Parts: sequence; structure tokens; C-alpha cells
Amino acid sequence: MVMDKSRGYSSIAFVSGKGGVGKTTLAANLAWLISTAPARVLLIDLDFQNLGCTGLIAAHYKLENSDALTLLRNQPEEKVQPPPLTQVTDNLQFLPAALLVQEVKHRDAFLDAPEEVYQRLDRLLNRLHQSHSIDCFVLDCHGGIDAVSIAAAGICDHTLVVTEADTVTFAGTLGLVDTYYDEYIHSDRKPEIQYIVNRIPPKYKWKDLDRLYQAYLEKHLGRFTESKAILSYIPAEGYLADSFGDYPFQVELGRSALFTRKLELILYSLLNDSNPKLLSKKVQERFQKERYARKVRRQVISNEARNTRTASTSYALASLYFLFLIPLYSSTYILHEFLESHQHRDTIEKTFIWSTLILGLLIAIYFLIGVWRIASYFRDKLKFQKALFRALPTEQTFWRRLNLWKLRALYYGSAAGPVFIVLFGFSLIIGFVYLALTS
Repeated sequence: MVMDKSRGYSSIAFVSGKGGVGKTTLAANLAWLISTAPARVLLIDLDFQNLGCTGLIAAHYKLENSDALTLLRNQPEEKVQPPPLTQVTDNLQFLPAALLVQEVKHRDAFLDAPEEVYQRLDRLLNRLHQSHSIDCFVLDCHGGIDAVSIAAAGICDHTLVVTEADTVTFAGTLGLVDTYYDEYIHSDRKPEIQYIVNRIPPKYKWKDLDRLYQAYLEKHLGRFTESKAILSYIPAEGYLADSFGDYPFQVELGRSALFTRKLELILYSLLNDSNPKLLSKKVQERFQKERYARKVRRQVISNEARNTRTASTSYALASLYFLFLIPLYSSTYILHEFLESHQHRDTIEKTFIWSTLILGLLIAIYFLIGVWRIASYFRDKLKFQKALFRALPTEQTFWRRLNLWKLRALYYGSAAGPVFIVLFGFSLIIGFVYLALTS
């Protein structure tokens, strides 16, 4: 299979060794980000078994009478009128896998032949590029090993393999890469594969993940990866995941979310050198700062998980502080009674007061940070839900409005907490200092 990638457009394929790893969400959101460059982007659903992206887009936009399966099957001549594409935004268009589920039940023979799919898909992309002036194609392939994903890996400039941090998904990913290796071992040009580890639970740290996957890349996964590094680690973010199906483009609603910054960094890493016109000026300016890019790259715990962890830990520390303060004071008082020297008594009292003051101050600061992060969590969630509320005017039900007001109350209430804690802590400090100076 000889590959010619000297074309006037860029192409990115999303593949995975198994389904359910968030591949469709990543493909749709990455396509939306590229369209803000601005660049003309076509998102194509090539998952003819599940139609995942088709269902996601069809729930919010009216599909045109054109689909990828029919176009691949019929291969119309160049002179035929260009196929209509579903308009999502000014610069983002969509081509569904199939318009009717019945069409998928009939399995075309060419769909099981990677070389035949490659030839047909290559002609289709060239035709759509010429007829619709497409700058970038984003292909959402099947979650598993099939001829279409094999062909897409050969055609596209970048193939992004989406996996998760578990052994089951890793086994599927390894099987997919082995299949690519067997298919393209004699090809003039190998697929350009990059890996995305998605939905990382908060128990992992970047150094541990990087060390683990570095070993995987050196042994098995790095066959088609020149960088020998994972492209991105994306942590799980609850309130974004909960919106899946409600709206296709979380990056449009959560502009400041870590998920959005991760996808922006992915685009910058892939396209800054090869095709910077597909990057918005904001993305280019932001990630030209190496320190900022490194910070985003190494963050594998979401703000939601970090804030929740800090809040629960600070509450536990504060409880332990007051729990041990009583027996500590009692033991100090008993020791004080058995000492005859006033000098020793004064030393014990001052030591107790200053030690409890310093320890209490440290715990109070950490507790304050925890409470503030709770407010930050509700702020981010409120901003996202407000954007989702505006994006879905037809679904502005009473319960959605009530939920929005509940989030407002939680945000303002949690934001007011640090103010009272600061005032209360300040009064305690003054009291302790006064006791220390007058004792």
C-alpha cells in the first residue's frame, strides 16, 4: 500500500483498540477547536457499526441527505454535484456514517479489505477537499480493529490512538498497533501514531504514568511513534462527562476547563510546525510559553478531583486538630500541676500556646485553601451549566432552571465561607498572641 500524503489538506484520525474510551468526544471537540482558527473542518463518522458520532450530532443538528457509507460505496464521478454536508458551525461541517440503520446491516465486501477502503477513502477526501474547500478532516473511526481504521491510519497525517489507564484497554491498544504493524510493515510510509491516555483517575501522578508508558513505548507501542512519548494524559472531569449527549462540544462551553486546555495543547503539538494556520492565535500565543505548556502537559488530576481532595483533607485535619487539642491541653495541665518551679510552668505554658497557635494557623490556612477550592469547583460548574443552558434553549425546563439556581446558591455560599473563616482565624490569632504576651 503506497501512500501519498502530499495533499492540500490536513487529516487526523481517531482510533482505539476498544470502544467506550471517549474517542468520539475527543474527535468532535478537536474538530470544533480547529474550526475556530478559523479553518474549514469536516468531521466524518467512519464507525459503521455503532454510528456514535452520527447519533451525537443528529440529536442537535438536522442531517443532510448524504453519508460516508453511501459515498464510499458508490464512488461517484468528479463531475457529479458535490454531496451536501451537515452544517454545524460556520467552519465546521459533518458527514454521518449512515443515514439509516438498515444500511449498516448489509456488510459491503470492500469494508473488510483495507487496501480497497484506502483507495476509496483517499478519493473521497480529495473530492470533498476540492468541492468544499476543506482545510482539515477529522475522522472518527470504529472502536476496535477493522479495515476502515487501518486504512484511515495510512491516509491521515496523524493517527491518534485513544486508550485508558487499565489493562483491558491496554490489551486492545496493543492488538490494534500490532495489526497496523503487520499491515504497513512493507509500506513506503508508516502511519504517524500518537497516543492519548484518556479519563485518568485521580490516583495517578504524572511521573508514575510517564515512567510506565515510557516503558510501553520502548517495548511495544512505539513502533510508529517518532517522539517516543505519550501525546497527552487527560484526566476525568465529572461535570464534563455528565454532559455527554446533552451537547457535542464541551470545549465550547468549558473554555477554561482542563479538558479544553489539553485538547489545545494536542493541536499545538501536532500542527504548530506542519500547519499553524489550523491553530487560533490564542492557542499559538498560549502554548509558545514552554512553562505554561509543560504545566498543562503534566497535570493529570482534574481541578474537580484536586479541589474535592483538598476540601476533604482540610476538614479531616481540622477535626484531628480539635480532637487532639483537648487531651494535649489536659496532659499539659496535669504536668503543670506536678512542677514546683514557676519557671518550668511558664515554659510549658508558652510552649503549648505557641505550638498550638502555629499548628492551628497552618491547618487554618490549608482549610481556607480547601474551602476556596470548593468555591472554585462550584464556579467552574456554574459557568459550564450556564453555557449549556444557553446552548439548549429548547430544553430550558423548570428543573434545569432550579438546578442552575442551586449551583448559584452553592457557589455564593461557598465563596462567602473563606471570608468568615479569615475573620474568625484572625480573631483567634489575636487571642492567642494576647495570651502569649500576657502569660
